Amino acid sequence: MWMFKFVPDVFYYAVFFSGFTGFFLTLMLTKLPHRNEIKILSVVVALVGIFLLGMMKANSWWTHQAEALEQKIVALELASQNTNTNIKEKLVSKNQTIKLQSEDVIKYIDREVVKYDTTCVIPTEFVTSINKAVK
Repeated sequence: MWMFKFVPDVFYYAVFFSGFTGFFLTLMLTKLPHRNEIKILSVVVALVGIFLLGMMKANSWWTHQAEALEQKIVALELASQNTNTNIKEKLVSKNQTIKLQSEDVIKYIDREVVKYDTTCVIPTEFVTSINKAVK
């Protein structure tokens, strides 16, 4: 919450303890004027203090959880970068392999076309080599 940034933690403890001490003072001092009103106000202040202390603890817990998750995100980003470089290296090597294989197939086709160019018959080896080149 935004107010936990501006108000020091001591304030929340002071609110709780002032309500707590006010309540016990009204129990000890029986001749206090407006004793019932002070007792009710002290109980309300103590309850507000308890609520604020709980909110402070919950806020610190959520802040701690967010920091832990941010650290995990940084670690995962580093791992992601390493994985991306590995994938790029594999992709480049695979592309080079495919290029070399396709060049071999093209050379083979060029060699075979000269043999069968005069008869205009397409042999099965030629069809399979074209299919390999496509793959």
